[in-house]
Amino acid sequence: MSRWRVQLLGGFGLWRDETALAHRFETDSARALFAWLCLNAGKPARRDALAALLWPDTSQSAALSALRTTLTRMRRALADTAPALHSDPQTVTLILPADWEVDAALFDQAIAQTRAHTHRRAAGCPDCLARLQQAVAHYAGDLLAGLSVESGLFMDWLAGQREHFHQAALDALETLAERAAMEADWPTALRYSQRQLSLEPWHEPAHRRTMLGLAHQGQRMAALAQYRACRRVLQQEFGADPDPETQRLADAIRLSRWSPAARAPAPGQSRAEALDQLPFIGRGRDLRTLMDLLNQPATRLLSVIGEGGIGKTRLVIRAAQHMRFAFDDGARFIFLHPEDKPAHAPDPAQATSHLAWHIAEACQIGAQGHRSPEAQVLAALKARRHLLVFDSFEHVLEAAGFLGELLEAAPGCAALVASRQRLNLRREQVVRLEGMSLNIEGATGSAGAQLFLALAERNGVVLNAPEARPQIEAICAALHGMPLGIELAAACLSGMGLSALQQAVQQSPGVLSIPIADLPARHRSLQAVFESAWQTLGEAGQQALAALSVLRAPCPPQAAVHLAGSAATLSALVEQSLAHHLADGSLWMHESTRRFAAEKLGAGPDGAMRAQAAQRRHAEWFLRWLAESHSALRSAASADTREQLIASFDDLDAAWRWALAQGEWEWVSAAAFSYETLHRLAGRLADGADRLSHALQIAPPAHDEAACRLRARLLIARDTLQSLRDNQANMEPELREAAALAERIGDRALIILAWSRLARELRDHGKDGARQALDHAQAALQAIEEQPADPDALSAQAEYWRQSGALDFREGRWQPAERHFRTALALARRAQDHLLIPKMMEHLSTVLVARGASAEADALLNEALERYQQLRLTYQQTNVLDLLGQRADAQGHYAQARQHYLKAIELAQASGNRDAEMVTRINLGISCDQMGDYAQALAHTEAALALCRELGGTDHLTVVLANLSLHAHHNGAHDTALHYAREATTLAKHFGIPELEAYGWEFQGHALLAVGQVDAAEAAYRRALEMRQALEQAMLALETRAGLARVALARGDTLDASAWVEPIAAHLLNGHTLDGAEETLRVYWTTYQVLAHNDDRRAEAILRLAAHLIEQRAARLSDAHSQTVYLKVDVHRCILEAWRANSVSHAAATQNLQTGLPQ
Repeated sequence: MSRWRVQLLGGFGLWRDETALAHRFETDSARALFAWLCLNAGKPARRDALAALLWPDTSQSAALSALRTTLTRMRRALADTAPALHSDPQTVTLILPADWEVDAALFDQAIAQTRAHTHRRAAGCPDCLARLQQAVAHYAGDLLAGLSVESGLFMDWLAGQREHFHQAALDALETLAERAAMEADWPTALRYSQRQLSLEPWHEPAHRRTMLGLAHQGQRMAALAQYRACRRVLQQEFGADPDPETQRLADAIRLSRWSPAARAPAPGQSRAEALDQLPFIGRGRDLRTLMDLLNQPATRLLSVIGEGGIGKTRLVIRAAQHMRFAFDDGARFIFLHPEDKPAHAPDPAQATSHLAWHIAEACQIGAQGHRSPEAQVLAALKARRHLLVFDSFEHVLEAAGFLGELLEAAPGCAALVASRQRLNLRREQVVRLEGMSLNIEGATGSAGAQLFLALAERNGVVLNAPEARPQIEAICAALHGMPLGIELAAACLSGMGLSALQQAVQQSPGVLSIPIADLPARHRSLQAVFESAWQTLGEAGQQALAALSVLRAPCPPQAAVHLAGSAATLSALVEQSLAHHLADGSLWMHESTRRFAAEKLGAGPDGAMRAQAAQRRHAEWFLRWLAESHSALRSAASADTREQLIASFDDLDAAWRWALAQGEWEWVSAAAFSYETLHRLAGRLADGADRLSHALQIAPPAHDEAACRLRARLLIARDTLQSLRDNQANMEPELREAAALAERIGDRALIILAWSRLARELRDHGKDGARQALDHAQAALQAIEEQPADPDALSAQAEYWRQSGALDFREGRWQPAERHFRTALALARRAQDHLLIPKMMEHLSTVLVARGASAEADALLNEALERYQQLRLTYQQTNVLDLLGQRADAQGHYAQARQHYLKAIELAQASGNRDAEMVTRINLGISCDQMGDYAQALAHTEAALALCRELGGTDHLTVVLANLSLHAHHNGAHDTALHYAREATTLAKHFGIPELEAYGWEFQGHALLAVGQVDAAEAAYRRALEMRQALEQAMLALETRAGLARVALARGDTLDASAWVEPIAAHLLNGHTLDGAEETLRVYWTTYQVLAHNDDRRAEAILRLAAHLIEQRAARLSDAHSQTVYLKVDVHRCILEAWRANSVSHAAATQNLQTGLPQ
């Protein structure tokens, strides 16, 4: 049978098999008519309509005659398929045989099916991706490229059709390129993106993806050349620059701030990939069922139910790997095996918290603050779109309600659960998994037998399949098709023959002395396989496997070797599939294997002693590893070290608890600071503080040096976590005890740390004695400075100078604060303390801004942000982005500030960090106020107030109240503004925060002057000026002088007003700015008004500076709406109107002067 192909995309073509027939159509009119009929195949078309479409400029009779002639040509061209063209006196119909291929029709069909298909997203739908790949393969260019007929109507129809196909092809290529980029398949992403650019050279997302693809392949210069091409085509076509996102990417590549290095996999990803490495046989239908269900947006909770060892884990991991791209934020794997539990079994009340922590780790939620882990997870996942994959959920069934609450709060997330029991939630859809099929299918045998043969071959055992198949089928039948049993049975072949294995598997439980009499049938057979494997191990292997059962999670290879006794013994266990190496080298045991091994460890009269010895070796190794990781946790490799420790968190916690129970206080003391640091970086503040409190309760009395050091370390470590967990907690007594213990044993680093932390505690709670606490540490400080440099000692000194600088800053002593922060930063650098270095940069930048050193402050903040990004510390990145937003605001870069703030809020919400979100919303409100968007300013600040009242915190409440005063003043609600300002002033005064108290007085002045209370306004402004001069806040002091000048103008005292603005005018006309002032342009306007009132010639220069500043800042705004809002701000409008009037007056005067000149 002949194969017919019709090409309409990229030109016109017709082939029968390999013979081209397009030339037979003779004219473009015939080709055009055939193409139109192909696209409308099967639909009768009226002759008069076709004639009018192709020959609109001729009479109807002539057009119909031309149509008949053209139809004749078509029949000749189609030759023996002419009957496919049906016509009668009124209509023409093209009936295409089913085996005809029309590229445009196939393209349209694939696109239509994709659009009609229900899925979460096309880029994550395997079926739709296949359709789109077929579609773009058909798209060779414009519909009927090169064809032209003398009919305006037809060419208009053709133009519309071309646009339809063109846009559909662009959209399909975008989806395919997006998917390739998700998979980091950069050659494919480049190929699709470059095809997009060939169709639409100004398509900016394709330019960005091409830049990324080139950079990822190490072609940095080519990536920058692509950016230049993008900029050039956008200028040529639209007279526009690339989007800020494109510019930032180009800058990052140009400045080498962008690295093509692969991102570290999400926690659990490596483990999931390792568990998915074995042959996947016999589960294709089950996999397809899961994929289809996960692809449906209505599926929120899908549970795969089955017995242990039945293959649930493999199946859900494989399904998640296939469907992870259906979710914007990918899949996250949460393993909940018993070995992943804490050392103590959680009761129902603890199960929810335990589940929440595992979700937080898997989703990289950098929890901070004093809220519960459940609340942090709910807040963080609210805006995310994850596929949450849970393994062995039966161990936390008490927390099923929390999972339901999470899915309700996070509509973009779905859960895929492997469990022995269903969760019994309303949203739950259940798929029950049985053993592998034992139906013998031809020469290949059953699916179970196929798996057995594949696993045996992996283990180096080659069987004669036809001869061995009956025995293999019998073994698989005895194991009820259980994949884990088949895997263990195949591994046993290295130590026993097939016949012996069959006999062992089919023996009764009594013969094998199985300790559990009521095991289900499948598990009795599985136990039989394990017993067979156990007998082949030898004494060393048996002891090693039993000892490994104390592990609670995949462990570092060194730990596994320590417990197993030797690397050779461990390798033997791996070869027999009793243990598995993951991709990172860590060791993992299946839950059932671990349970059987644990039974062996505790069996017999010496079982308790063996179990105790194994637990001791376990605790010794893990606590030594934790203690030795102290420096690494603070090094440049902190992120990797942290993630390695977090992966073994439950083993570390079990080791800690065992050491406490057994009184191994030397191990506890050595690991205390690392234990605190790990809990802090992991966000487990409450757990860590509680564990340390328990340790303090049972620690031995401080009778000797070791006991004193232990208790001091525990007290300082608990203070660190407790102060972050609850900033209202009173830690003063415990810190005084720690200081006394450190003094008693003469441990200088501990002395400095204890007194420094006490100073912070007293300062933060507004108590007296902070300075005296630092004085207590000076003797130890001087002595330790004379010793050889030691990282811990250097970090302790840095902490002292940090707290000293913070106290100076709190008291408004900028010069000593700067000096002390610089000292702390230098010490942190010497100690190579990469957690402390960026924190010191933040502190120093804050005081530099107050002192007017803006450039250095900005440089420090940008470096701090880069460091936090390298350390993968989301919480700290949020803080720095907020500070960068404040800096951009101060310089009038409002669009840039908004980007910083919104990114900070995004990170804060993603990590559940409500404190950081509150602070950022406070500052975003100020930014909106400065832009003149008072409604948004009020909205963000009210949101901040709600968060503030939820979380507590006096400093923040004071700031929010002060800002609400300013927003109310700008909205004309002056009585409300006065109320807020007075509240802010009272709070700031009560808690000794002079900087905020000065703001309170300033804003009181604004409100009082607006309601006509001139004398009271003057008093408020004078109080603010006095405080700002004492605090050395030069810019803010100038702003307050402008307020006093407005008071003088209200009284009609222009002389007094001139005195107030004189320093401002001198400052501005000497080329200085007002960076750091709240209302910069109001200061300009007030200064101009006073000078103009007094006919001071400098007024025009001030007005010119103000007008140019407004124009510059407006030009930096990214959209026309923001520019309009900004230019309509009252004071901005007044300045620009005055400047225009001044310019017109000057022009008229110049014209008059020129008119009067002699000709």
